[in-house]
Formats: sequence, structure tokens, C-alpha cells
Amino acid sequence: LLNLLRDVVFAEKFESDVREDSFAVVDIPLVGGKFGLIGFEPLFWLQLITLVTVQSIVNVTVALVIFEFIVSQSGKKNWLVRNMVGYGVVCPLLVAFPFALIDYMELRNKAMMLAGAASCCLLFFRCIEAINEGVPEFAKRNRSSFVLYYASTINFSFDPKLDKVERADRSEILRKSTLVGSLFLQATLAFSILYPIYEIVPIPEGNVLTGMGAVAHMINNFALASLTSICLEVGSTANGLGVSLMSGLKTVDVNDNPLSKSQSPSEFW
Repeated sequence: LLNLLRDVVFAEKFESDVREDSFAVVDIPLVGGKFGLIGFEPLFWLQLITLVTVQSIVNVTVALVIFEFIVSQSGKKNWLVRNMVGYGVVCPLLVAFPFALIDYMELRNKAMMLAGAASCCLLFFRCIEAINEGVPEFAKRNRSSFVLYYASTINFSFDPKLDKVERADRSEILRKSTLVGSLFLQATLAFSILYPIYEIVPIPEGNVLTGMGAVAHMINNFALASLTSICLEVGSTANGLGVSLMSGLKTVDVNDNPLSKSQSPSEFW
């Protein structure tokens, strides 16, 4: 099956974007350059969906192992077992798996490589959470609850009053669909303005760390941080929307404008 995916679905590497502006090309004088709508590439999105599906399978497999050999071994007397299985087996495998997947599937596109590694990064910290007995109470009730907690890269929304995962009703699906569309447009516009030099204020020659050079760096860094934040948010929100559509369960919102709303580093994270 993996050979089939590599040779058929992932045959195109998307190492460079060779698409051309298809329609609605306009000039923006103050920004510079031409802007337009580029053709849709369905194979690119098929590859992303395939990687997310592979992640879900990995999530469930790791959940079963962690539940049986770590979560079920609670208490001080099983401390050594939890640490040996977690730090000695599960965590090293989670670190190695993305490299093996990227190498075997011959992924070359940065977005694909990020998608192939994202789930294992999250599982690594969830394993540490389990080793130190920090798993939420609702997830520890039984194997099914624990697998549900791990199944999606984007967490399901749990209602403590009802003591169960919330359902995604029609209004929630509409809200999330609208949010995905808005974020997608924001990410596209921000990327188009910053590409290819990724700066909006020219860096002066000479001492670039003081005076206007420092201000220019701050502005450009904030612009890139904003682009990164939007890209992460549109990816996580779209993932959560897809999971909600398939499962009928509500997923959490990962971000809430951290760059503009947070008032301290800890609140930002």
C-alpha cells in the first residue's frame, strides 16, 4: 500500500510552483507586482488529505500502546515501567517516524514534510503527559475515550458539564467553514504581498541593528510572524473542520489572534 501511495499519489513532488496566473490579474501600485488567482491543483490537496489520514492511523496506534503500557500503569510503583516504555520506546519512535516517512515517500514539498511530521510532534508531548499522569480525566475512563482523545491531531471539544465530547451541529460547521475561508484569504494575501523577499520595509545599508534598521527589522519580523500565525491557524482550522465533518464531533479552535490579543509571553503560548 505504501509503495502504491509513493508511486501513484505522491509521484508529483511539487518542488516548485509552476502554475501561472489564470484570471483576474491586477497591478497594485503601492505594493508592486501583479496579483491574480492561480489555478487549483487537486493532487496537492489529495496528498495533504492522504498524509492527514496516515496521521490518524498513527494516532490511534500510538494511543492503544500508550493506554495499555503507560496510562494503565498508574501509581508510584509503576513509575519505572511508564518511563521505560515512554522515554525508551514510544518517544524515540515518534522522533524517528517522520524522517522515515518523509524519506520513504520521497516528500520534497515543505508543506508536505510539515504535514508528515506534525502529528508525531504532538504525540511526543502527549506521551510525556501520559508518563507524568497528566492525561485529562475524561480520556482515562476507558480505552475508547483515550483513543478518541488521541485520534485527531486537533483536539475534540469536551464539555465538562455534560461529561462528554460536544457534537458539531450545523451552526458550528457553518462557523468553522466561514473561518477557514476567511483565514485562507488572509494567508493567500499575506503570502502574495511578502513573496519572494519576505519583507515589506527595505533594510537600510550600514548598521542595520540600530535606528531605522532596527525598526525595519521589527516590522518585517512582525509581518513574517503574522504570516506564520495565519498559516498555522488556517491549517489547524481546516483540519478540525474536516474531522468534524467526518466524525460529527466538535474540535477546539487552536488559535485566537495570539499576536494581537496576548499581553504577555505566557498568554501568547
